[in-house]
Amino acid sequence: MRGLRVKVAENGRLSLPIEIRRQLGLEKGGTVVLKVENGEVRMTTLEETVRRIQERMRKLTQGKNISVADFLAWKKEQAALERREDAGPAESDR
Repeated sequence: MRGLRVKVAENGRLSLPIEIRRQLGLEKGGTVVLKVENGEVRMTTLEETVRRIQERMRKLTQGKNISVADFLAWKKEQAALERREDAGPAESDR
């Protein structure tokens, strides 16, 4: 699809052309997720975003049946590791 020129109003609103709404299944409206990547705005429907997350989780869990509690515990561990990495070397390591 060719690029379409769309004006953004001073209050931040814009109208999506019907061809884009049709391609995304948004003829009657809906919720989208916006993300800025490399100076571009990327837009996906909420449904597509959820589908992609579910697909990533299937790959991450390798088909294992993981509970929400297991996932949250893993995320907590990952956050703690990131905090330690961001803090740099400990005093005893210097």
